Amino acid sequence: MKKEHQTTGRGGALVRVGSLSFFLLHRLSSILSPLSPSPLSHSSPTQLELHHAITGAKITERFKTSDSLEVIHLRHTQHQFLYLEDNRIHLLDPETYEQVEMDASTISGGEASLALLQDGMPVTVQSLEGVGPLAFSLPDQFSYQVEADDFKGKQGAKGVGQKTVELAGGRLRVRVPEFIKVGEWIIVELPEGKYVGRGKLDAPA
Repeated sequence: MKKEHQTTGRGGALVRVGSLSFFLLHRLSSILSPLSPSPLSHSSPTQLELHHAITGAKITERFKTSDSLEVIHLRHTQHQFLYLEDNRIHLLDPETYEQVEMDASTISGGEASLALLQDGMPVTVQSLEGVGPLAFSLPDQFSYQVEADDFKGKQGAKGVGQKTVELAGGRLRVRVPEFIKVGEWIIVELPEGKYVGRGKLDAPA
């Protein structure tokens, strides 16, 4: 079993790496990893690598043993992307059919991820009770239709020819095997933009 690092939050609550988020100086962040020393030590300051839930930026903070953290639990729900207008994202809750409007800057990964949004794409919305939606993120994989393949490339490491294709209205370029044709659907790993294989993923129920 993988050992789970932890440190003490407000009221003696445990703050676990990657599993909880907390308010730190009015910033909503999650713990990525302990840096030094071990968070299990109660005699020395703890340095943690954090992930800002809104901007996606990585930050490093140092905590004294007397510092307290407010541990919070975020609710994760699936929504569908509808459209982007005036820097506002419009999403649909598939269960209630209610529309949710969020600022485009709340997407995890920033502008690079924003360019990958497609009509009907499933996204995960992170919400806090009493506050509402805080951020949203792309799926791990998504299917795109190849729109152009005019960009020839070098031969792949295994001897298979590769080329660059355009997806998402030209906003995304992906290296694919040379046998992939315009009009085909391919599965892409996000947000890296890495080719996974042929096919079209089923939309979530």
